[in-house]
Amino acid sequence: MASVNCSAGNCGIAELFGLGASTREIVNTASLYAGKYPHIWFSDADVNGNAERLRQAIVAHGLGEVVQSRNAVNPNTKNLITAYIWTPNRTAIDKYLAATKI
Repeated sequence: MASVNCSAGNCGIAELFGLGASTREIVNTASLYAGKYPHIWFSDADVNGNAERLRQAIVAHGLGEVVQSRNAVNPNTKNLITAYIWTPNRTAIDKYLAATKI
């Protein structure tokens, strides 16, 4: 299940995690926060993992813009981490969710 973590409501950015869910579930979860937070960030320790697949889906479906950090080693875990910042397009997200309604 995808989830969002954010601070007291004034941070302007929310963290999206639980990226093992389906793209639709992740986008649905993100849509609940897209109007409140102008940016949603997510990351992955696998450079070809769930975060990269989400980035590709966002781009493919025109769900907003995504910028990607360079890969960097987490000094605590030695994992290679990539961070992404998504600026959601609320109109496109609503259209995507309507078109993929189950």
